[in-house]
Amino acid sequence: DHIDEQLADFPPHYLSTTTAEQIADDLRKVHYLNPGEVRIDGQYDASNGTVEFRVIVSADLAAGCFHKITGALNAKQLEILTAQICTSLDGTVVDRFQVVDNDFAEAVSQERIDTVSEAIRIAVRKDTPVKKLFQKFMRFESGNEAEPISNLESRVVIDNESSKTCTVIDV
Repeated sequence: DHIDEQLADFPPHYLSTTTAEQIADDLRKVHYLNPGEVRIDGQYDASNGTVEFRVIVSADLAAGCFHKITGALNAKQLEILTAQICTSLDGTVVDRFQVVDNDFAEAVSQERIDTVSEAIRIAVRKDTPVKKLFQKFMRFESGNEAEPISNLESRVVIDNESSKTCTVIDV
């Protein structure tokens, strides 16, 4: 059956960490996704003050989309708390980002969510490079390159032991 085929395309971590209702909604959106299309849903969660962005990207735009999405979120001054990255066997991307928008002491407005969603769409579709998004949404004029804050080397730790269903990446 078609639904079983679609489910088989997704990795186990997505199926084990996503509600049945959300999987059904994602599969419906993937089914109607056209080449060159990016679908984004943003939802404010008042219980913890975060916004969740679900980003579905067609396979033809998937290359480098994580970099572009996180760049767009950072360009809009959002703090990324978690990211669940999922790519189906056919290359379709279904990602989830939980973010904090420190510009809002109260609920994040739908207008702001829509603006961030459009920035993500623009970045993924390559309409505007991420660097240009940073420049466009910069709050303060930048002068020369800033001096490094620390002389420590960057460190990335990949942990496949802490979770049976996910890889934890600590930067």
